[in-house]
Amino acid sequence: SKDDVKSLHQLVSFDLDWPYIVDTASYHKVTPLVYNSIGKVSAPDIPDWFRQSLKKSCLFTIARNLAHYSTLVFVLELFDKNNVQSIVFKGLALAADIYGQIGMRTFGDLDMLVPRQDLRKAILLLQREGFKTDIDLNLEQYKKLVAKSHHAVLVKDRAIIELHWELSGRYISQGIQFKDVAGRGIDIDIEGRDVRSLGPEDLLVYLCLHGCRSYWLQLDMACGVNELIRKKKNLDWEQVFHIAREQGAEKMVVHGLQLVEHFWSVGLPAPVAKKTKKEMGVQKATNWVADRMFDVSKKGVQPRYLEGVKYHYLIMDRFGDWFRYALRPLINPTHSDWQWLKLSAPLSNLYYLLRPIRLAWKYLRKIFR
Repeated sequence: SKDDVKSLHQLVSFDLDWPYIVDTASYHKVTPLVYNSIGKVSAPDIPDWFRQSLKKSCLFTIARNLAHYSTLVFVLELFDKNNVQSIVFKGLALAADIYGQIGMRTFGDLDMLVPRQDLRKAILLLQREGFKTDIDLNLEQYKKLVAKSHHAVLVKDRAIIELHWELSGRYISQGIQFKDVAGRGIDIDIEGRDVRSLGPEDLLVYLCLHGCRSYWLQLDMACGVNELIRKKKNLDWEQVFHIAREQGAEKMVVHGLQLVEHFWSVGLPAPVAKKTKKEMGVQKATNWVADRMFDVSKKGVQPRYLEGVKYHYLIMDRFGDWFRYALRPLINPTHSDWQWLKLSAPLSNLYYLLRPIRLAWKYLRKIFR
């Protein structure tokens, strides 16, 4: 807007730390957004090297995202020929549909949601095309790992595909599977091709869930929520909160909306704004995230276990979900556990016993060194 451009003109007249801006934009994955905004300002105060640095980074992002697009087209055609349904989300889908250009987001993989019953078939199809699973397990072991997780990761050269059968990352007890969102899915245009993606209401709930899972460590996560609200003027807010309540994620959606209001004053509809202001407990979590996001000492640092438990107590609707979240790091097997000791698929439940033993051994060794 004209007001934004005016504010930028005023801002760049100050003695800014330009290297810090380059590094911070890169860390928060917003370099294309910064470059796009700077391009609207013809001020002599902006160093030429700064513009060139951003431009170089953006050209690299465009080239990489075009490669991702080529991979996506290949995979979609492969799945279509073999009757595997899929929904594309995050990454390319968000860049094309919300930002309007595939070069406007920085990401490293392709995220696709498939029906759980098609997951094995999808993995086999990709393996036949030269993709390999991200850890060295046989197919039966890998199937068991994926069943206890929420996605499979397949890699070929620089192409990385995350096949999800559950959207929340098993973060909430309800779970979000293909069948739950497929009926509300929409076709979006990615470089002239119609691609099935999440409906805007489901996408908003998902982005808030994803941000909360990751503690909103990078500004890019909140930017996605902000741009979605700005772009989709006809969002069905009743539907958004209905979906969120069903999934036990209403507070997380409120949290995400509080964040975008904190950073951008996006101008939520009056009933929605009123709802966000009522949640004072969630507001504490929002203030914590906002303060932490640009704290240089916290850059790239995951919160400590107890910090994470306290944070999730404020933003989770259901006590059971919070309790499971608190226990998960202690008992849920991870990729590293499966790599540490490769048990046959029928014995895979033993990992739940081995996980706490392995953790105890790990930290006891640190204590007595």
